[in-house]
Amino acid sequence: MNFADRLFDAVLHKRSPLVVGIDPDLRLIPSSLFDLSSARKSARGALAQGVERFAVRIIQAVADFACAVKPQLAYFERLGPAGLEAYEATVECAKDHGLLVIADGKRNDIAQTAKEYAAAYLGGGGEAAKTEERDVAGWLAAADREAPKADALTVNPYLGRDSLVPFLERLNLGQGLFVLVKTSNPSSGDLQDQVIAPAQGPAGDTGGTRVYERVGVWLEEYNQERPGRYGYGSVGAVIGATYPGELSSLRRLLPRTPFLIPGVGAQGAKAEDVAAGFDGKGLGAVVNVSRGILYAYREAPGISFEKAAADRAKELQKELAKVAGLL
Repeated sequence: MNFADRLFDAVLHKRSPLVVGIDPDLRLIPSSLFDLSSARKSARGALAQGVERFAVRIIQAVADFACAVKPQLAYFERLGPAGLEAYEATVECAKDHGLLVIADGKRNDIAQTAKEYAAAYLGGGGEAAKTEERDVAGWLAAADREAPKADALTVNPYLGRDSLVPFLERLNLGQGLFVLVKTSNPSSGDLQDQVIAPAQGPAGDTGGTRVYERVGVWLEEYNQERPGRYGYGSVGAVIGATYPGELSSLRRLLPRTPFLIPGVGAQGAKAEDVAAGFDGKGLGAVVNVSRGILYAYREAPGISFEKAAADRAKELQKELAKVAGLL
């Protein structure tokens, strides 16, 4: 199975490249979602219940307009075990509503540790073990099957190429990765824009390969060997909408690599800034918007947070579909 096929099937079905980021900021969630009386027993438990209520109702509100959701793990993990239970409930709710789930953890390490991260969020990779086995391996396989898993995971590649291998080994069940390539934050160029292996050109030529381009080529090499029905592989690149020039050049450099594009809305980019990420068929990219949808109610007095989120998601779905050429 090919994750890109599953992703772009969803894009075409919804006529929407919109991914809704689930970033449940406790300072911005409506206070009515929290049972403060239960906080006397467990503050983290009470907060996690509110986060789960918020996430579930957002998913219900935007399900018709998005192809996927992207829960940001930091907001859940801060609340400990109760927060992780809220994350799992969020994953289950999204799947119940026919949405793909991209776990935004930006995980990585090396060797066995990276394998554990991959197993935690993507599953055990189909390792052979029977549920009735009573040894540790059998119980671990059963535990992997019990927990709801994401359809894709964001990964940080800047430990080196070998750090991606344990994640790539898990992509045998239709799941995918989105690897940080050119991120949307202002100082991303401190490392990602550095030139390596300068080109041997005329005097004064400043050409060469930038770090983010080298990382992108790693993904493209993998995808070239494993294209799906739409011509894309299962390993995507995260490329910020705040850098439209780099987005355009990377689309040309990485023709078989799906893009996840953050940065529209609160970070300053507009829908038209992502146009270069799409191919001529309206595919090739999905666009994440988080705060602009989740907290739209703060700009719409008198409207419930669900209605405000749905209205904004519908607007963005139309804007992005037009930019992509899906309409």
